[in-house]
Amino acid sequence: MNRSRLYYLLIPILFAAWLWSVLVSRLLTLQAAEGGDKLTMFLALCWPFVVVAFVEPLRNAFAVRNIVRNAALFVFLLVFVGVNAISILASESPSSSAGYFASLVAGIVLAYVFNTAMDDEQLRRGLVAFTLMGTALLGLISVTWDVSQYVRLGGLVNPNVFGIMCAGVILCALQWRKWQLGLLVILPTLVMLFLTNSRSAMSALLIGVVLWLMFRARWIAGIGTVTYFACLLALGVLVLYFTQERLKEVLIFISNVYALEDPARGLGTGASGRWDAWKEAWRLFESYPWFGVGWKMHEHYMTTAASAHSGYLGLLAETGMMGTVVVAYFVMRALRRTAARVSRPTEGWSAAYLVSWLFIAGFETLLLTIATPWTTLALVLLVRGFMMQPAGSGRGWRRASPSEDFWAGVARPAPVPAPVPTAGGESSGVSPVVEEAKEPPPAQ
Repeated sequence: MNRSRLYYLLIPILFAAWLWSVLVSRLLTLQAAEGGDKLTMFLALCWPFVVVAFVEPLRNAFAVRNIVRNAALFVFLLVFVGVNAISILASESPSSSAGYFASLVAGIVLAYVFNTAMDDEQLRRGLVAFTLMGTALLGLISVTWDVSQYVRLGGLVNPNVFGIMCAGVILCALQWRKWQLGLLVILPTLVMLFLTNSRSAMSALLIGVVLWLMFRARWIAGIGTVTYFACLLALGVLVLYFTQERLKEVLIFISNVYALEDPARGLGTGASGRWDAWKEAWRLFESYPWFGVGWKMHEHYMTTAASAHSGYLGLLAETGMMGTVVVAYFVMRALRRTAARVSRPTEGWSAAYLVSWLFIAGFETLLLTIATPWTTLALVLLVRGFMMQPAGSGRGWRRASPSEDFWAGVARPAPVPAPVPTAGGESSGVSPVVEEAKEPPPAQ
C-alpha cells in the first residue's frame, strides 16, 4: 500500500478520534461533563496539530494558495476574535474566558483542516468510524450508571448530554451504506437514549431523521402547502384508526417517555426550571448589551440554574449584540449554502444534522462549543458549509485545495485507454497515442 492510499484511509479515522477526544479526556480524569481538567481537555482537542506536521494532506491546508482561496473563513475568524477579545478582557476571569475561547478557535481551525483534506467519501467513512467509537464509549459510560442513585442513565456525564451524544451517533449511523450494519449501532444506542429520558435529544433525533428522509427522497418542493396538508391528513387518519382506548394508551406512552407528569420535570415546571434561567440570562444580556460578560462567563452570574440552558441566550449574555451578529452571519451563511444542495446525499444529511443541532441549542448551552462530540461535529459541518461556493456560481461545491491534487488518482484511479482495433478487426491493446508513435517515418 502506497503512502497516498494509507493517508486516504487513515485521515477519516483520525477525524473520528478527534471528535471523541474531549469525552475520552473526561473519562480519563473521571470528571463530570460540566467540569474536567482544562489542560487535559485542551490537549485532547489540539493533538491533531501535531499529526498535521507529519501528514501531508492535512499540512496542505496551510498552503498559502489554499488560505487565499478560503480567505472569507479567516476574515471571519479575525473579526470573531477581535469582537470577543473586548468582552474577554473586561470579563470577571480573563484567563479562564480566554482559555475557553482559544479552544473554540482551535476547533474551528482543525475543522477547516479536516474539511480541506477530506472529500465526501472520506467524510462518510469518518462518520462511520465515529458511530463505532461512539457506541463503544457510550456503552463504557453506561457501565458506570448507578441505578440506585440515578434514575436516568448518565454515569459520568449529565443525562441530557449523554442523550444528545446518543442522538448524534444514531444520526451518523445513517451514513452506513448497508442499513443492516447500521442497525447494529442504532438499536443499542437507541436503548441508551431512551434510558436517559432526554426529551430534547429524542425530539432532535426525530427532527433530524424526518428531514433526512425528506431530503433523501428529494421531497423539497413539498415543504410548503403539500407538506402541511399531508401532515394534517395523516393526523386525521391516525385519530380515526385508533379506538379511544388505543389512543389513550398511546398518549400515556408519550407522556411517560417525555415525563409530562413528573413533578420535577413535567408540565407546569417551567421546562424543568429553564424558564427562570432564560429570564435571568436575558436580564444579564440587558445589563451588558454590546459585548457581553465574556466567553463562557455567564455561568458565574447565574443564580437560578447552573447555566442559561439555551445556547442562544447564553451567546447573547456572553458576547452581546456585536458577537451575536458575527456568529449569526457565520451560521446563516453555512446553513444557506448547505441547504442549497440538500439534493446531494452529504449536504442533505448535513442540513438535517445542523437543524437538529439548532433545536438542541434552544434547550441546552450547546451552540458554539467543543465540549461534546455532538457540537464539535456541528462545528465541522458549519465550516464545511461556510467554505462552499454559492449555489449558482458554477465553480463547484467548494474552493479547490492542494489536497485535491494530492488525492488525484488515489480514490478514483484514472481510466485505462480503450484498445484500438487493427485493420484485421482485432484489438491492438494499445492506445492511439502509442500506435501513432510506432508508425514508421515517411519515405524520403
